[in-house]
Parts: sequence; C-alpha cells; structure tokens
Amino acid sequence: MIRLAVFDCDGTLVDSQANICVACERAFEGARLTPPPRADIRRIVGLSLVEAMQVLLPEADDALHRSLATDYKNAFHAMRASGELADEPLFEGIAEVLGTLANDGWALGVATGKSDRGLAHILTAHGITERFVTLQTADRHPSKPDPAMLLAAIAEADARVETTAMIGDTSFDMAMARAAGVRAVGVAWGYHDVHELSDAGGGCRRDGGAGPAAHGGYTMTDADKLAQRRWFVLVAVRLAGVAGALLGLILIARAHDLGPKILGTAIVLSAMAMIAIVPRSLAHRWRSPDA
Repeated sequence: MIRLAVFDCDGTLVDSQANICVACERAFEGARLTPPPRADIRRIVGLSLVEAMQVLLPEADDALHRSLATDYKNAFHAMRASGELADEPLFEGIAEVLGTLANDGWALGVATGKSDRGLAHILTAHGITERFVTLQTADRHPSKPDPAMLLAAIAEADARVETTAMIGDTSFDMAMARAAGVRAVGVAWGYHDVHELSDAGGGCRRDGGAGPAAHGGYTMTDADKLAQRRWFVLVAVRLAGVAGALLGLILIARAHDLGPKILGTAIVLSAMAMIAIVPRSLAHRWRSPDA
C-alpha cells in the first residue's frame, strides 16, 4: 500500500515571501494602484494568481484581476531574467524530512499554486526534483482549496485517500485536504497562523519535523463526501482498465486467428489508455462546489 505525503511549496518547503511580495507590488504599481501591505500579500500565498488578486482587490472586476495576475507573472519573469530574485531557501530541516520520509517508504508529491515553470525552478535549484513522484500546479488545476490537484496527485501516485497526507502552511491547504478527505498537517513556520490551521482541520507541527503523523479530526461536509466519491470513481476507472487489459491479454493468448488477436490488442491498448489518461483527465476537470 502506497503512503503519499503531498507538500505545499511556498511557505512549506521554501521561504519565498520576499519575491512574491515584490512581484505583487510591481504588478499593482504597473496598474497605478497602491500595493497592499505585505502582511496581506503573504496571506494569499498558496492561491492561484487570479484568485489571489480577487482577495487583495475584491472591489475590482474580473478583467482587472486577470490583468494583475498577468502583470505579476511578467514581473516575476523579469526579476528572474535580470537576476533580481532573492534566494528562496528551504526551511530548516526540510531536506532531512524529505530524505527520512523517502527512506521510510513514503511517496512524495507537491500541490502548489505556483506555475509548472516556477515549481521546476525551485525544485531544480535545491536539487530535490527527483524526490517527488507527482507535481501538481495551478497551470493544470483550479485554485486551492478545490481538491482537484490533490486528487490528481493521489491518482498519479496510485495512492489512496486514507494513506495520503497533505502538508501545508495555510488554511487553503487544510481546506483542500478536507475536501479531498485526506489527513491535513499544518506547519507553523509558514504564512498563516497556527490557530487558523487548527480551525481549518490541520494538526500542526512547530518544528522542522513536517512528517504526516499528526492530523486534525473534522466532520465531513457534503463537499468532502463528493470529493471522496470522485476519488472512488478514479479508483474504479483504473480497476476497470486493469480488468480490460487482462481480458485483452487472455483473448490474445487463446486466439488462433488474426481477427481475435487484433481485437485483443485493441482491448489492451484501450485499457492502458484508460488507466493512464482518464483518471488524470477527470481529476483535472472536476471542480468542487465551492470553487
């Protein structure tokens, strides 16, 4: 049975607040708007960009939110190209935690509001890309706390809800974990207060030991139950694919004529496609009622 530990990135694995704040400030300044206080900017870390702008500027319309999100991306890319990006260090003890979990047999993943490019840059810079078997970002999923990226991570890693833990520093991470029906572990060194994490259903770790042992209990909502039903659908699809592949192989083995062999091969190929593609496609397309 696969045990999966899925980590948030900003505020959990790495301390990236300086670059995030500067890029956000430049986006607002470019739109001739007064930048929000850095304390407010830190609170939206973890959300996808459009959703983050909605929180920071709730009175604005959708067009401005999207324009600010684009300006943020451009500012960040410009900072990277010019060498202005500040160091984004791993939090103390994280490298050791990842190594310990891997040695103990845990599969590791990331679920983040960053882009694919941004996440790849961070993981490569710290030499930890190979630690992770699944990487889920805002490029392919709706914003946290929608459980889509966490469900996709579970499906890609061949894990199960009951053996998965989501480790993060914000209430968005804890809410996403609850929506997916997995264990929620909050870390106290990030960008949301410990009490917020506890209220959102996370058991909190104050030291660098971000292992998935602690968790908070909660009462499942209708949205949580829906997310669990979706996970069962993902499992059922994969099991159906395995059954189809076995049927095709049996048909090929017992066939004496070319026709049944071609049919068996087609069944095997279709089943393999079902196993590889359909669960990820469903996880990507589904949205929670609160999204």
